[in-house]
Amino acid sequence: MLGHSDFGTVARWTARLAPAGAAAAAVRARIGDFGVRDAVRVAWDARRGPILLTVDLTGPLRREGGALVGLRARGKPTLRQVVDALAWAAHDPRVVGVLARVGDGVGGPAVVQELADAARRLAATGTPAIAHTEAFGEAGNGTLAYLLASAFGEVHLQPSGELALLGVAGEVTFLRGALDKAGVEPQFAHRHEYKNAADVLTEHEFTAAHREALDSLVDDWANQVGAAIAEARGLDVAAVREAIDDAPLTPSEAWDRGFVDRLAYLDESLGSLRSRVTSGATLTPITEYHAAATPRRRWHERHAPVVALVDATGPITVRRPGRPFAGPGITSDRLCADLRAAVADDDIDAILLHVDSPGGSAVASDAIRREVRRARDAGLPVVAWMGDVAGSGGYYIAMAADRIVAQPGTLTGSIGVIGGKAVSTDLEHKLGLRTEAVTRGAHARFFSGSSAFSDSERERLDLQLDRIYDDFTQKVAQDRGLERSYVHEVARGRVWTGAQAQARGLVDQLGGYHDALQATRGLLALSDDAPLRVHRYPPSPSPLDRLRGAGHTDPAEQDVAAALASVPTDLAGWIDAARAAARAPGALTMPWVPRFG
Repeated sequence: MLGHSDFGTVARWTARLAPAGAAAAAVRARIGDFGVRDAVRVAWDARRGPILLTVDLTGPLRREGGALVGLRARGKPTLRQVVDALAWAAHDPRVVGVLARVGDGVGGPAVVQELADAARRLAATGTPAIAHTEAFGEAGNGTLAYLLASAFGEVHLQPSGELALLGVAGEVTFLRGALDKAGVEPQFAHRHEYKNAADVLTEHEFTAAHREALDSLVDDWANQVGAAIAEARGLDVAAVREAIDDAPLTPSEAWDRGFVDRLAYLDESLGSLRSRVTSGATLTPITEYHAAATPRRRWHERHAPVVALVDATGPITVRRPGRPFAGPGITSDRLCADLRAAVADDDIDAILLHVDSPGGSAVASDAIRREVRRARDAGLPVVAWMGDVAGSGGYYIAMAADRIVAQPGTLTGSIGVIGGKAVSTDLEHKLGLRTEAVTRGAHARFFSGSSAFSDSERERLDLQLDRIYDDFTQKVAQDRGLERSYVHEVARGRVWTGAQAQARGLVDQLGGYHDALQATRGLLALSDDAPLRVHRYPPSPSPLDRLRGAGHTDPAEQDVAAALASVPTDLAGWIDAARAAARAPGALTMPWVPRFG
């Protein structure tokens, strides 16, 4: 009887020998993209002995795609890979134990909550799992790191470390006083009172609305953290709050109060884990385990529906120059092309849109939302999976999805608009500079930093902000099935946590990646345990393709390229300058938000 490896080899060679024959076609239909390399890996994987899985959660995870980000996070897995691997490990009899190294900076509240959910599901299966750290916040705030560690079965702390379970702080530095001294006058307007992204420039201190919104966010985050730690450690919430007020805690205090199971160095934690599991277990990093397990999963999921994972991470702009390593960011021309390509791809059955964005350009956000609606109209279900931040323009591009899934700690909402400029006339005078202009048009210097808004320009700015806000709230009401008057009450520029947004109808359910997949199964009328094939879409191009700017072909882009090919060189240069200007933060931008530390 042929094993996986034998079958893969025979299938590949059969296809090569008879590429145009019926036999080859039948073989290809059976194995799909399951080739020799993957088949050999599965066979080797099946022969391996017991595994001790190691998980490095001591710093930022690698972002989906993005060559430069990948280099900075070399060797790190993505969030999806960690969540997937821990889920597979929970039901893999070869995985006899898990050792997680936990540190600061792995992500924001939503990312940590998603990782904690995955760790909690693993620990619930009875698999021995230890989270070890040298310190929970050495000269910093270790609250999020401890929240993640507490989700594993045991928490080990190095004897010289500390537990800086400091809680949550909403700290904002206002720049208005410094701008006044410099001779710069910020002239901004917003819709409405909670849209406080420009308050750091226009105000000397918190406005009442700004303080109210920030206090609400900090309070909800603190309650989430306290409840999660209390449940994970079997403590009263009051005991957790008392520890937060007394923090930083010494190692002995952390152990005495039940926050730490053992004071140990890393090798001692590993030795403790080895003593409880099958001898001879191989230490296996989670990246290696995920790579080895993926072909096995592909084999079992080869006939399953395909979900296109489309990543929307970073500020939103219309477009940016074709730099191959421009860093994270969302451009409407690129993301819209990706969504159109997914709709045109007959192999795609649903779209999972991962949104982690503070917003940006209003027109870019609107273009992306339209493509989400067009995908739905074409019969392709769309689920929005929110990350740490999905507010303002980030909420705009997610709100048209069939279902929105967010973590309790996600920052979302911020349904409002902002616009204006900083006028530097006095600063120019102090520096001995003088700006003069010759104009045609009453508002030709509308956004010039060397000219204050005139009364008529201020009137036009207010009209523009009202128009964008009205359009935003109307589309929220349309997409979410809410009354327009109600939308205004929960909008007004206010930022909500995911839990608060779900209670107000802005989000459908709380959870992470696996919950988003469950929502996708529901939209596809599948059972809860039905397999799905999730593929990043479009596939990550090679480094050479990035340098050439290659990617999938989009008919709309081809039409635009053909039109621009006839533009004179001098005018093309002007267009490039306009594109560069478009990279500035847009009207739908998130305000400053509280941080853990």
